[in-house]
Amino acid sequence: LFDGMSVRAFLEFCGRAHGLDESTLALRIQALVERCDLSLVFDRRIGTCSKGYRRRISLAAALLHDPRVLLLDEPTNDLDIFTLAVLEEFLIDFTGCLLVVSHDRYFMDKIVEHVWSIGESGSTSIRDYPGNYTQYRLSRKEQLALSNRETSISSKAPGLTNSSEIKGDYTEKLSYKE
Repeated sequence: LFDGMSVRAFLEFCGRAHGLDESTLALRIQALVERCDLSLVFDRRIGTCSKGYRRRISLAAALLHDPRVLLLDEPTNDLDIFTLAVLEEFLIDFTGCLLVVSHDRYFMDKIVEHVWSIGESGSTSIRDYPGNYTQYRLSRKEQLALSNRETSISSKAPGLTNSSEIKGDYTEKLSYKE
């Protein structure tokens, strides 16, 4: 953000930088000013705006050119309730690709359709979990329970590697008479 510029001048600058023509730019700015509730500060210098308004201005600038890809790092930090609602509403309707890094699980439950977990259990792999954050947590909990059961079974019989060492080789099915 440029503290010396007005909100209007900054949004116009951002729109022109993305190659928007004047009529499209005017319509998008008007829509975002309404959506982000920037009318009270529209002609003020950015440097005089509160932190909450500055976040709204940044959000409006990011959405101005109708991006196809959004990369958001902790997007809910320091947002007031109104701006959070605007962001959630926009992202729910967003048709592009969205990559979010967040610790806000309520936000992620509303917004995401897949969770990518990086470095689970010390690995360097990326694992995709379809669904929202709550579904990811349930799936992960099931995986850990299964893993703990397998570890528990193998620890009860140390040194034994397969069932044939315990009771012999029963590769053929036994009939009910045997």
